[in-house]
Amino acid sequence: MRNETYFDSIDTVDKAYIVGFIAADGHLTKSGKQLTVQLSSRDADLLYFMQDALGFGSVGSGNVFDARTGNTYKWSRLVVSSKYLVSRLRELDVKGNRYWLQVSPRLKRHVFHGLFDGDGSVGKYGSGSGASWRLTQLVDSSLAIPVAEDLHVGCGLRIPRIREIASGVSLMAWSGVFSVNRLGEMMYAGRLPAMFLKRKMNILRKCPTQRGKSRYIGVSQGRRGCWV
Repeated sequence: MRNETYFDSIDTVDKAYIVGFIAADGHLTKSGKQLTVQLSSRDADLLYFMQDALGFGSVGSGNVFDARTGNTYKWSRLVVSSKYLVSRLRELDVKGNRYWLQVSPRLKRHVFHGLFDGDGSVGKYGSGSGASWRLTQLVDSSLAIPVAEDLHVGCGLRIPRIREIASGVSLMAWSGVFSVNRLGEMMYAGRLPAMFLKRKMNILRKCPTQRGKSRYIGVSQGRRGCWV
């Protein structure tokens, strides 16, 4: 069933995740008539999940040639045509920070999960003794400090390194197995959205656990609230 009022209230796990994903990887047309989300075709199931949640929209696919790499990539795109839905997303300021400030604290971890799946990365960088695990997240620059402060208070995470890499776009970076595991616990413990990018979860779960005490908060690497 067509549900143009889907974002009138962000009150479920799925809504919080989808809002975060749209904030990271969605596009609202200047005409105010359409929402589009384009992904690699390997992640097309996530677009069908959003289409099903909204009750309308169309998913198409195509190819694009990357002159830098010389490879051709397959893409899938969700197109949702609705002036009301787009206006509601603009009211939520999904390309700014008001949606994060307004959402219930219990749902913020799911919003972050959507942000991470849309424009985040995790992995082990470097080699030898200098190698370290790091999770990075691209966000609107106005969102970086609110997210960092809420994760600090809600999950005991240290304030990440924040660097503006383009006008209005900042890169947040958490380093070390404690921080990476803590973020993984926040996103993947407890109730989960009906669909998400399991390939990113599988990468994060390769991060070794840290035993003993954190130099930062002085507690062992165990469950400690974290909005779960």
